[in-house]
Amino acid sequence: LDDRAITVTHRLKGHTQDVQGLAFQPSGLLLASGSKDRTIRLWRAATGDAAKVLQLPTRKGDSAGGRDKVWLALAWLDSATLA
Repeated sequence: LDDRAITVTHRLKGHTQDVQGLAFQPSGLLLASGSKDRTIRLWRAATGDAAKVLQLPTRKGDSAGGRDKVWLALAWLDSATLA
């Protein structure tokens, strides 16, 4: 891959911690990003605009002093369902 051929078209800003997973909706209209900040953010792929923020629940056994449990993978089951 030639780095000179890559152009950044949108910078997606919103997560406050590292992004752990990305998945494009099958139609290509949305991009989902999952982060250690316990959010999944949906972005409009054409514009880079934020479409929605989903706050992930704290799971039983999580604690501030314990090992942080995060979502590491995202996948679209169909054009409307994110898993």
